Amino acid sequence: MIRRTGVPLTRYWTVCPFVVCTDAGRKPQHLLLALSLVILLIAGCKHHENPSVPTQLIGTWGTEEPRYSELFLDITHDSVVFTTAEGGVETYWISKVESAGKGNTVMHVLYGERAGEHLDFKFYYQAKDGGILRFKNQIGIPWHRVKNLSD
Repeated sequence: MIRRTGVPLTRYWTVCPFVVCTDAGRKPQHLLLALSLVILLIAGCKHHENPSVPTQLIGTWGTEEPRYSELFLDITHDSVVFTTAEGGVETYWISKVESAGKGNTVMHVLYGERAGEHLDFKFYYQAKDGGILRFKNQIGIPWHRVKNLSD
């Protein structure tokens, strides 16, 4: 409990608002700070769970389509990385994977998150010619594997 004893209240609070002060003569107790760090670590570990990304999808993908020829898509065991036309890179941590279909063409949905943004990345995978991805919203543009994870 913080008591006012004529000394400015700032004496009892450090720069970190998570530090709890009890009395004027006692040192700050870092219990709340430690608890906050543990919660953040546990939440951070959730991003690194293996969401079972199919191995045939893992790698770097590119296209010969002139509008996107300088861009790439990188799929790993736990993330999807896009380059943007503006020169940026967007990384989403994969939280869930859904796959439907059999045979030569399978539809996949990778669900991801980053800084409060959600991603529902829907695409088709064809096993022919080393693998071809086609985004559901750009079905006419094939993306080919340019690098395997093991390369």
